[in-house]
Order: sequence, then structure tokens, then C-alpha cells
Amino acid sequence: MGGPSPTPLLPPEEAKQKRSGPYCGLPRRDFWILIAIATVLAIGAIVGGVLGAVTIKQNDNTAAASAADRSAATSTPTPVPSQTSLGTTQTASSLPREDRPIAVSTAQNNSTASNYQVVYQDLTTFELRYRLVWDDKSANEQNLTLNLTPDRGTPLAVVAANSSLDTENIMLFIFYTTCEDESNTPLLAVASLECIPGAPTCDEIKNNPIPASSDLGAKSELAAVLMGDGQSLRVYYQGSNGWIYALGANITNVDVWAPTRLGGPAIDGSAIAASVQRSTSQLQVLYVCSETRMLRCLEYEDASGADEGML
Repeated sequence: MGGPSPTPLLPPEEAKQKRSGPYCGLPRRDFWILIAIATVLAIGAIVGGVLGAVTIKQNDNTAAASAADRSAATSTPTPVPSQTSLGTTQTASSLPREDRPIAVSTAQNNSTASNYQVVYQDLTTFELRYRLVWDDKSANEQNLTLNLTPDRGTPLAVVAANSSLDTENIMLFIFYTTCEDESNTPLLAVASLECIPGAPTCDEIKNNPIPASSDLGAKSELAAVLMGDGQSLRVYYQGSNGWIYALGANITNVDVWAPTRLGGPAIDGSAIAASVQRSTSQLQVLYVCSETRMLRCLEYEDASGADEGML
């Protein structure tokens, strides 16, 4: 009959060789064994990963619940400190460390290569304390025994001068604010001390108010200088009207002060700084002007009045 001729059958021996031929370079039997092993390992890895993830999640949930139960049963809520809470060493009435007033002075003296007098206020008692530094060696802290109690956070200014007597002693004048007088109004006060070079303490001579400062501003800062003659003191403060004032006196008589209005007005509570050119007695006073909010330099000769300049 017509049609294609059937494919001749392979001899039994050739068919056997074809079925047992290598796959991917491996004997047929070894190839299928490796496939079976890889399949089993893949299935095991997938199943193990799923079961492990489920177990870990269950353990985490159990541990969290247990910890929450223990916390609720054995602990109390911890209060969160507020921004206004006080530190362990600070009380409600104490002065913050960053607000501590401090002032330093020095004097040219033949008995010492260098000398410094550091005055500051105690943070808790508000008493004034001082340290003397002679030839770069600091003495122990000393407490001032004052008749007029300093205000809390009082501004400070200190001037050192050589004694007017024929000695090498140093006179120390400490200026601060107080409300302790008969009128109970804010006033400046001055404490006068005499210091022997090298001694750890000074002798307190007197402590009295300065009535000429009765217009003292509530937030006034202070500055003070010794004039070129070594005898005249100038103290600067801000009045209640905002203007800057100068007080003048002699170191031999700090009971009598003459006030002078200089310039202003300054911003309320403006810092005040002052310096003097002792050869010419020209003074410079710095403060912040209330109108421009800029630093203003007021230069003047003590006898001729003030001449303001803008920095």
C-alpha cells in the first residue's frame, strides 16, 4: 500500500544505550537523583522558613504581653520632668548659675607683680563673696559682712585703688544694689575695704547707701572706673527714665556723690561698660540705645560734658 515507510526499529542494544545516555554531563540515574534531592531541600527550606517566622512572631507577642503585665504589676509611672523643674542642687529661691553676678578689679601696685580682686554673689544666700589673687596665687573664698543686704541677682562693679595713705595697701570699692534703707527704695550701695598685699582677707572699712542714686532703674546694670588722678571714682547706672547717669566721688570720702545725666535712653536693663584714658581723663561709656537697638559709645571729658557717638 502507499504511504511512508515505517521507521525501522532500533536493535535492542542501541535502544538501551540511547536511554542510558548522559544528561548534562552526568549519568542519567545520577542526574535524576540530584534533581530529587534539590527538590526536597527546596521544599524543606520553604516550609522551615514559614514555620520559623510564625514561631518567632508568636514568641515576640508572648514576651511583649508578659513584659507589659510585669510592668503594670510591679512599677509606677515615671514623671517626666518639665522645663521649669529644678535641679538637685537648686531651690525655688536660689539664683541660677548662669545669672550669677561677678566683677573683677586690679590695681598697679609696687608690692605685687599682679593682683586681682574677684567679687561675686552666693547662689543660695545671696551674700557677696570675694577672692584675692596675689602674684597669680588665689587665696581662699571670703564672705563680706555687709550692713546693707544685696538684692538677689544684684549687678556688681568693683574698683581697686592704691591707698591714699603712705602704704602699699589697696583700697577696694564694691558697688551693688540694695533695698534696705529707710525709704525701702532701690539704691546703690558701696562697700569699702582695705587689703594688705599678700593677705588672704581685707579689712572692711564701711558700708553705706548712695542716696544720689534714688532714681535707680529696677533692671539697671553697673560700671565703675578710677580716674587718672588715682583718687576720683565714677560709677555708671541706668535711671528709671532709661537714661545713663554718672556718679562722682573721691576715694577718701565715699559718703558724698555728685550725679550727672549723660545720655540715652538705653534699652531697659542694657549692659553698661566704661573705660578711661588716664593720661587725658577721657571717658568712654557703652550701652545699647533704645531707639536704634545698636551699641552706642558715649565719649566725654569729665569736665566738659558728654559727646555721643554711634558704633
